[in-house]
Amino acid sequence: MLRRLASTYKALFCTDIHQINYFSGPVIVDDDDPVFSADRIALLNRANVLAVVTTTDQLRDRFSQAGLRKPCHVIPSGVHFSQLNCAKAMQIRSKLEKSDRDIVVGFSVPYLFTDQDREVKAPEAKLRSISFLAAVMEKVWENNPYIHLWLVGEPSRSVRAFSKNHPQVRLLGYVPHMEVLNYYTNFDIAVYPRLVDLSGRHSIKLVEFMAAGLPIVSTPVAESFHVKQSGAGIIVEGLEAFAKAILYLQAYPEMRTNLGNKGKEYGAQFDWDYVGHRYEREVLAVYTNSVFANED
Repeated sequence: MLRRLASTYKALFCTDIHQINYFSGPVIVDDDDPVFSADRIALLNRANVLAVVTTTDQLRDRFSQAGLRKPCHVIPSGVHFSQLNCAKAMQIRSKLEKSDRDIVVGFSVPYLFTDQDREVKAPEAKLRSISFLAAVMEKVWENNPYIHLWLVGEPSRSVRAFSKNHPQVRLLGYVPHMEVLNYYTNFDIAVYPRLVDLSGRHSIKLVEFMAAGLPIVSTPVAESFHVKQSGAGIIVEGLEAFAKAILYLQAYPEMRTNLGNKGKEYGAQFDWDYVGHRYEREVLAVYTNSVFANED
């Protein structure tokens, strides 16, 4: 059925590289979360693949090292800056009863776990463990017990237990993606406490934090290059240093503002309006024009 449907199209743009198996015509592949196995590289090197698009220079380099022979373009995924709405953000602030005196540290992930959960045994799930962040906040609270921790995402039983034992923690649950930026604007400090290195992938979460004007404290994983390039935060290694960075930003509101403004300026290049035009100009126009020119 897939092959029959494919026969009705002149060209294929896909994000699932296995669709290449069912299409004999020209293909452009967007691979933003690549696996550099020999089988996948062989698929991307097929004669009908015109180009590959990925999200960072690091991933493009890894494609080259893995043996990709096709043109590889770097265009990052974007963020809908248009979803920022001051009125909605203020409504959320009012609903959550946040005062001007409150300092909120915020983190977001679709599903929240700790290392106690069985799911965290899988490497991918370790990305969602907040055990390191929980330990960091314990250190923070030793110095300032009034700093809040707000967590966006569906919490596991162990995360609920952590929240129950710490009144500073607020579980916001699932937030629709179109609303998440308006929640983020009510954070004061964003954290990126990842311990699993994804080898240079593009972090939408970091860009969303920047779009919301937040200063960021991050571990030195490869994807934290956004924080380094933008100057929008502090990159630290280890529990003690992470806690000290949060306490430092808590104490200096002008520093939070300065870092947040740098993030907004840097993040503008990831607005979908800008990224979409890049994609059309640098990839789609180039390759689809050649496809239809050949048809003529």
